[in-house]
Amino acid sequence: MIRRLIALIAFLGCLGVVGFTSAAPLSSEEEWLGITLLGRKMGYSHTLIRPGTGKRTSLAITSDTVIRTALLGQSLEQRIHMVMDVTPGGMPLTSEMTTTSGGKETKVRARFDSAAIHCSVTSGGESSQKVIPIPKGVSLVTDPDLVKTGSLTMGKPITIYFFNPANLSIETATLEARPAESLTVGGITYPARVTVTHSGMGDTTTWQDKDGRTLKVVAMLGMTMLRETREQALSLPADKYEPPADLGKAFAVNPGRPLEDPRAASMLTLRLTAPGLPSPVVDDRQKVERDGPDALRLTVTAKPLTPQGSLTLKQAALAQPEWVKPAPYLPADNAEVKALAERILGGETNAFWASQKLRDWVHRNMTVRADIGVIRSGLDVLKDRRGVCRDFAVLYTTLARAAGLPTRIATGLVYADDAFYYHAWGESYVGRWVDLDPTLPTAFVDATHLKLSHGSAESMLSVARVMGQLKAEVVQYHSGDTSP
Repeated sequence: MIRRLIALIAFLGCLGVVGFTSAAPLSSEEEWLGITLLGRKMGYSHTLIRPGTGKRTSLAITSDTVIRTALLGQSLEQRIHMVMDVTPGGMPLTSEMTTTSGGKETKVRARFDSAAIHCSVTSGGESSQKVIPIPKGVSLVTDPDLVKTGSLTMGKPITIYFFNPANLSIETATLEARPAESLTVGGITYPARVTVTHSGMGDTTTWQDKDGRTLKVVAMLGMTMLRETREQALSLPADKYEPPADLGKAFAVNPGRPLEDPRAASMLTLRLTAPGLPSPVVDDRQKVERDGPDALRLTVTAKPLTPQGSLTLKQAALAQPEWVKPAPYLPADNAEVKALAERILGGETNAFWASQKLRDWVHRNMTVRADIGVIRSGLDVLKDRRGVCRDFAVLYTTLARAAGLPTRIATGLVYADDAFYYHAWGESYVGRWVDLDPTLPTAFVDATHLKLSHGSAESMLSVARVMGQLKAEVVQYHSGDTSP
């Protein structure tokens, strides 16, 4: 169950699937699942559980997942290979997740001890490290089916903690048993136990046979995994494959009315609804009014880009030291990156004008390419200079931090082609936080940019929590003058 939750988070965040998709019992077991979305088969997952070879008695879990779909009019394939070594009680010892797409590869390794998770992220030939403290009293699990505390019973939900390698964080989920059902799969009817996993991503329902083997999984958006034979699961002939509907358009949020001249939008109020809707970021641009647990009003007022009150780069870095540090996927200390940032600035020391020069360089030197379904490091993007908005934002943020300009990545939505699409851009501190969009032709971030979160590169996956569930209604809209 949890392995499938990790898969869903990464699928929605990168528009590809990642992680384990099996709930096989404690033995040497092999499992094949076909994956469908938007009414079309789009991939498969193969999981194998075997005795481990480590010094501690353990299990070795291997998972391979292949997804083929379409994004922004281009075919996209993602392949994920994951290996995890766990104790018989389901406690993780080590894990390694390798994601490849469009000829690019990202690898996340993790080693677990009682106090922390020690992570290594490799992309573009460089590795970065991150240590994630494990809160006192918290025990991580790989999957509840490997926990020895007894079977899940009706009326007694349990909450568990797990490591999500997709966004390098510890997350929680609550598991709840539901009444047993009869389920027919492959022409055979099984008495099935049913479990619902509740998380920040929504609900995932799993059906298993009496031996604990997966029969079916249904998650939000109607994403379905179904038991298949090896031959059925592999039936995705590359030479004949036609992608399902474009995922970018499928996940887009229709506001119910067209917004004229959105790139000059000065003010927008939307009523947003989604199950368990988290509050977006509140800052100088955005104000939030709660309208119940599943609804809110978000008002965005675009701020004009002006150099007024700008600090020097040194002053800005002293004021916000956290946001100039290198981080996973943001190798700001790389010599090649630092040298390029210095050349782009050409001696500029004003933080505001430095942000404009860096943003303009990224926009001029990047080409849109939507067939790479994996988060890459700024160095990898720099070498290739092709990608989608997340790659533009990662490269800008890496160069900005290398120049000593405090910068973070903003993630949310932007209006285009009659709908709101999921998007990422940059925020730099110049004495105040200013938003800059390296993907669009001009740096100005209009009022149709709705920020749901901000942070380093892994924070971009946070939008996955509302994808496919978010609805929007325009309350008020103005386009035009943004003067103070």
